[in-house]
Amino acid sequence: MYDFPPASQTRVRITFEQCGSVLCFRLLGDDSLDSTNSAEVKHAVVSEITGEVDLVIDLSAVRFIDSSGVGALVSVLKKARSRGRRMILAGVTPPVRSILEVIRLTAVFELRDTVEEALALLEGR
Repeated sequence: MYDFPPASQTRVRITFEQCGSVLCFRLLGDDSLDSTNSAEVKHAVVSEITGEVDLVIDLSAVRFIDSSGVGALVSVLKKARSRGRRMILAGVTPPVRSILEVIRLTAVFELRDTVEEALALLEGR
């Protein structure tokens, strides 16, 4: 497991771990993905994308997202797709899902209720 950046430097922590052939990211320490942290989240996730692994981003702790947070997720998705990889958002909370529905991004993002469901889909189980 990896923490980026160290918890003392920011309100949000991004942890990731290899889950089989998938990289699983979790956002912790802040309940929002917004202009205060979206750039560092985008940087942390994009820097780990290679042509060899799919991604799961666990948003179960995120209760609020603004346009910069959505933009960060879209950027990560574009990077993953440019490498021929998939990205699934897992544990999307009702307030975040509502925003994604209003701006019609539920048709763009793959969403699953849990990380386990996302992993099962990506690993073909």
